[in-house]
Amino acid sequence: MRSKTVAKLVLALFTSLLILGLFEVALRVAVPRHLFMDPQSDAYWKLRFQDFAKRLQARGGSARMALTHDPQLGWRMKPDFEKDGISHDARGLRRTGSPERASAATRRIVALGDSFTYGL
Repeated sequence: MRSKTVAKLVLALFTSLLILGLFEVALRVAVPRHLFMDPQSDAYWKLRFQDFAKRLQARGGSARMALTHDPQLGWRMKPDFEKDGISHDARGLRRTGSPERASAATRRIVALGDSFTYGL
């Protein structure tokens, strides 16, 4: 009688562990990894950037993106980038018009801002 009770307890424990293991696997597949991380950490932003790049590629976007990971900002524009009419200079700033040096009489305008300013 006692051995049947022990066997039932072992079976119940094994079943519980199996269910918890399957639940863990389902969560890891269904929920993005960055949701379990501290947003203040650098690893969080790297994962967000990688997830963004994967989603972009899944929708048929370019594998060569104009963004690169930055430990301080999260991401920033890639230096010396040129593709599909978008180009960045050596500092990663968006370049429009001719890259030649302007004369002293030419005025230049700098627009600083977020993705709306950039033109995304």
